[in-house]
Amino acid sequence: MRLRRLAPAAVLLLVPVLAACGDDKEPAAGTDDPTSEAPTTSDAPTTPASTPAATETTSAPTEEPPAAVAACDLITAGDVGKVMGVSFTAGSPDTEDEKEGAVSWTASECSFEAKDLVEVSVRVAEPAAFASGKVQCPMPAEGDGSVEPRDVAGATEAWWKISPPPNFEGIVRACSTDALVEVDLDYEDGVDYDGDPGEQASQLAAFVLANLQA
Repeated sequence: MRLRRLAPAAVLLLVPVLAACGDDKEPAAGTDDPTSEAPTTSDAPTTPASTPAATETTSAPTEEPPAAVAACDLITAGDVGKVMGVSFTAGSPDTEDEKEGAVSWTASECSFEAKDLVEVSVRVAEPAAFASGKVQCPMPAEGDGSVEPRDVAGATEAWWKISPPPNFEGIVRACSTDALVEVDLDYEDGVDYDGDPGEQASQLAAFVLANLQA
């Protein structure tokens, strides 16, 4: 019959179609599919933010104020004896609170004694001894004695004050920018004394002012 003869030809026509379908196969196992995985970028290493090192603050060293000079470090019994012409005991240290008008200060004192003759007291007050922080040099009051200007080496101002007889006492007050220096001569009642007490006191004051510069 005619239909039976056409069957083989129909089968042959179907073979190429099936072959074409067979080419659409999944890739074999173990074969990389270039589209299966998207390329990944590795994260850049994270560097921790640096924290500024703590700044070490150092305070400037505090300067200590210089120690107050002691009068007994500036003059000795031998120094006093050379000027006065007699021997004196070793210096005795002390402090003396003084006031002249509106000015007050505390002085370092060193006292020397020539027995039965005279006591010599040397007083020194540096700038720190005054409330203003500077040396002030008031003229001695004249109420209990007479006062006159005096030339003393190393001093910008100086006075010589003496008390009236019979109890003779004389004091030189001499000042520089470094210190106020006083030399107080207190004689025993009724004694005779050699030399010029004002000149002797001035020499001792100049000696102390010079030693303050040394």
